[in-house]
Amino acid sequence: ISNQNLEEIKKITATHNWVWVFPEFIELSWAKKYEVTIIPESDWLGCFYSMTIPGIDNTEHLIKKWVPIVINIENKKPWRYKIVCGSMWMYMWNIIIK
Repeated sequence: ISNQNLEEIKKITATHNWVWVFPEFIELSWAKKYEVTIIPESDWLGCFYSMTIPGIDNTEHLIKKWVPIVINIENKKPWRYKIVCGSMWMYMWNIIIK
């Protein structure tokens, strides 16, 4: 069994209040495995009905109050990945991999 298979998945939780995500920047280490859970504290209105993370997870995640969005991140190159709304790709916040 390789060491990579034994590596623990680090779990991170963020909340979203319709306007901001807390924490605003999530910093991760390169070559680690993460499970990022975003918990919306309200439903979104207008064009902000969904979110996506180009380069990490191109899935369009619908925003529903208290329904967690779970994103698995593994072996992504160091970069600042922008989380954007699914309709107009407007910037919302960042996942930074160092």
